[in-house]
Amino acid sequence: MKFIMGKIINEVLSFKFYDLKTGEEIPPYVAPPKDEQKEQELEKLRKQTGYYFPELCPSCGQYYEGYDGHYELNGDVKCKHCIKSDDRLKLPFFAPEIPNYVEGATRRMFTFTDENDLYDKMKSKLCEGDILVKTKDGCIMSQSITKSHWWVLGYINNYDMGLLNIPTFDSNVYNNDETINASKMDKWLKGKDIIKGNKDED
Repeated sequence: MKFIMGKIINEVLSFKFYDLKTGEEIPPYVAPPKDEQKEQELEKLRKQTGYYFPELCPSCGQYYEGYDGHYELNGDVKCKHCIKSDDRLKLPFFAPEIPNYVEGATRRMFTFTDENDLYDKMKSKLCEGDILVKTKDGCIMSQSITKSHWWVLGYINNYDMGLLNIPTFDSNVYNNDETINASKMDKWLKGKDIIKGNKDED
């Protein structure tokens, strides 16, 4: 039994990974040596701030918990303390959907002036074959017009969703086998602004 287990462990440890594009072997990860001075400084900062991963906000100069992530509003980095007092949040703005279990994420938000400005800024977030759609509760999504697929992109704030003449999300445009129902799709898109994506899928 010990021999078999040892053989299995040896096989796992000798497993190799390859780059799918180049075919080259990916070398195993080797952790860099610890910088003792930086470790001591970090430990001191943890005691001072009460944060496990203390980060210094470039906007307000306060420390915040790095696990919580930070915000970017029109490219300006903000922490959770100073983002709340930013007057630009009184303007129409987009905030991305980030699940609660994601730690240390950057929430890239932006303001916009009207629907055309919003559409221009959202195009880069849509994959090829996807269009921009909305829900009644302020959610902005991408929905495929070539296959059964959709994705929540984020939320619109301080703006009347009725002014967005894009389709309202509808999963009924797909058949049971996840193909497109052409007649339902045509009715769904008729008279709407069709904002298409051109980003390659990851």
